[in-house]
Order: sequence, then structure tokens, then C-alpha cells
Amino acid sequence: MSANTTNYIRIERALKKIENKDDYIRFLKFSKNFYKEDFKNQLLIFYQNPEARIIKTFVEWKLYGRIVIKNPHKIYIYKNPKKNNKKIIDGQVDVNGKEKKQRKEAGIEYIEDEKLRRVCTFDISDTMASRKLKKVLDIKKLVYLDNYDTKKLQKIVQDTCTIVRLSIIELQENNLLPKEYIPENHGNLDEFVYEIITTIYKCSFGYHYENLGENFAESIAFLILDYFNLDTSFCKFNHLKDFNMLDIKTKLAIGCKMQNLVQTFIDFVKEEYNGQIMCA
Repeated sequence: MSANTTNYIRIERALKKIENKDDYIRFLKFSKNFYKEDFKNQLLIFYQNPEARIIKTFVEWKLYGRIVIKNPHKIYIYKNPKKNNKKIIDGQVDVNGKEKKQRKEAGIEYIEDEKLRRVCTFDISDTMASRKLKKVLDIKKLVYLDNYDTKKLQKIVQDTCTIVRLSIIELQENNLLPKEYIPENHGNLDEFVYEIITTIYKCSFGYHYENLGENFAESIAFLILDYFNLDTSFCKFNHLKDFNMLDIKTKLAIGCKMQNLVQTFIDFVKEEYNGQIMCA
């Protein structure tokens, strides 16, 4: 694809590419490695290279002692524009009385008045270690789950969901939440986590959007369950068509909210894990 293609066009095509249920699930599984990335960037990375695992810019890879190989697979994403980028407006004059022309900012795009900078990144598969570059950062820290005991993480997920469940029941008893049914006896951890997560995140979306809320909550449940290596078969996505019917602006808004909630949950669990390690 041409480097001149805007990221907005790539996002449009990416959203079309995940309208099918199987493709949508494939996208959710893919985004596990990029849960800290904005939803727009998750779409962009998936569309351009669904095999990508870790992406960085050319300069960022140098900090890890790696160089980009020849003819790499370029992946364009968004980053916040530099604050010191100043535009010169047509009509202004310099000290000699000459009119100044507007200077274009390279790679700047706007989505609903949000100013974004398009940058080129490369997957780790398109890089190689360099003996000439001094290794500054530990590349192992880029792989999110490598340094964690999965069983301990799952135990913290269970404890977290237990606390959430008690909070839900308390809110229901005070008529602050709808009386959603939460089974008392769960067959396994996977089912328990699914029930709690879908219940609480349907509330965060709003019950007046029943089908959209269901798909929203199931997407979050899937991402969290999959990240912690739990069973995702409870997520059916029967209302994906309701999401597909939305305009791009609304899809991106919902996707960004979903990504933020998932990141908050995962980071909380990891902080608890790290806290237990520090206390041990």
C-alpha cells in the first residue's frame, strides 16, 4: 500500500475487514499484544500486518540495540503530534515585508478535529540485533506476559472479580444497578470471570443500548479472558451486526472506551501481582 495512503482510509478498510464474526475474534486475539495501544492503532496494525507482535519506530528500535532490515514491512500508526510544531499562516509578513507561506506539517491528519501524527513503525520480525549499537533497554520487557506466573495472575483476576461481584450485589440491593442475575455457583474460574466482567461493563456502557452493550461487554470479557489464558468460548458475539451498522466515528469512540477499560483492568492485575512480589 502506498505511503501516501492516509491512516483514516486504512482504518475504514480495517473496520470492514472485521465485520465477520471470525475475523472480529481474530482481531481481538491479535490485539492482546497491543492492549496498551489506542484502538485506532490496533486497527491499523492488524490491517497492515496481522502477524505483528511488537512494533517500534526506526529510532526506538535502536534503543534496544536493533536495526531495521532492508525492504521491511512498514506499519503506519498514529502518535500525538509534537507540541513545538508551529504553523506559519498565509498572510503573515516577515521583517522585510515579505509574505510568509503556510508550512505543512508532515504526516498530520485530523479525525473529528483530533490532531494526529502519522508515523512509520516496524515489527520486531523486520529487525535484527546489531553489534554496533549499544543495548540500552531490555527487549524482554516488551513481551508483556513473559515475566509473569500465569497461575498467580489468574488468582488475582479471581480475587478482583470476587470484590467486584460483592460491589455489584451491594449496588443492586440499594437499587443503584439493575437486578442482573449473577449465578451463585460457578463451574469454573472462566465462567465466573465472564459473568462478572460482562455484568459490570454492560453497566458502564448503558443498559438502554441492550444489543450494543452486550457486544461491548463480551468484547471486553474476551480480551481479558484471552489475555490471562482463560476460556473465551462464553463470548458468542450474537450482536456484532449492531456494531457493524454504526458510523466510523461511533465505532472508534466505542473501541477506544473498550481499549481503555481493558488496559485499566489488566494493569490493575499486574500492579497487584508486582505488589505481591515486592512484599514476598
